[in-house]
Amino acid sequence: MGKIAPIIAIMGLLLLIIEALHLGVADLHRVGAVLRLESWNKTAKFPSYEEWQKSQQSLQTAMDLDPDNPDHKEDMARLFKFKSFKSTAKIIERDEKSLEYLRSIIPLKPASAYLWARLARAKIAAKQMDEQTWQAMRSAIVAAPNDYPIQLAIGKLSLITWPWIPNRWRGPMQSSLQKSLKGKTRPDIIRFAKLNNKLKLANHLCRGCDVLQLPK
Repeated sequence: MGKIAPIIAIMGLLLLIIEALHLGVADLHRVGAVLRLESWNKTAKFPSYEEWQKSQQSLQTAMDLDPDNPDHKEDMARLFKFKSFKSTAKIIERDEKSLEYLRSIIPLKPASAYLWARLARAKIAAKQMDEQTWQAMRSAIVAAPNDYPIQLAIGKLSLITWPWIPNRWRGPMQSSLQKSLKGKTRPDIIRFAKLNNKLKLANHLCRGCDVLQLPK
């Protein structure tokens, strides 16, 4: 028994080393794809088919090596938004694939306000304004009510979707928008409202915020 214990310990250590190596390799594959994603996001352009395919293969390898890491799925959801298609059917298929990855992450990161906001934004972009959309917006607000990016994201989404938001969901969105228009996000929300012809709506939803009193 005395000789077996050290052998078991060594085997356990080897397994840990092998797992660490796998995670390291997974991260290496992911880093390249993420750098390309950030580049495409900054330039606001779609990559070539070859570039997209290379990134997809890298992320798929990362997912295969480290299947329990939700970051890989989140990156894959972002990647599908950069897949260029001309036909409406293919665009719908692409958006649904991106949403599929986002939905699969929710149980793994239920407290992530950013993930909820991304799910809401993706569903609205895919013209899927339903109960899951409003639930995602509300969950983002609940998870991080005072977070600047979340206030800004939900404020913008609320303004552009207000006519379709059922009355029972409007309370949290309006309260968040009011907080945005009274805080640091005010200039950005007003700028967005002006660009999208939503100034009167913003003023209506936040009476007393003087949204229409724009600086000269």
